[in-house]
Amino acid sequence: MGQVMREFELRLLAIEEVLLAIVAVSLFFFVLIIAETVFDLATRRRNGWKETLANGAIEIGNQLLERTFFGAAFILGILFVEQFAFLSIPI
Repeated sequence: MGQVMREFELRLLAIEEVLLAIVAVSLFFFVLIIAETVFDLATRRRNGWKETLANGAIEIGNQLLERTFFGAAFILGILFVEQFAFLSIPI
């Protein structure tokens, strides 16, 4: 079991740059939500706080789903399909 986990960690390290790019995109969207909220509060464009709260809740829910279900499916898919690949991921 220890060898399997070590191999799994090495494979994750091989795709670390892709995972960091995904995190960077997520942080960018959180910054956009905060900037939109500040802009709307400064210009008093929005009538209420409900739209801002809805946007924040949608983004948080999207990130939770993406990180749990889709992220796990993506990583498991890579690990299962790797044996059929013509090129190997360097470790």
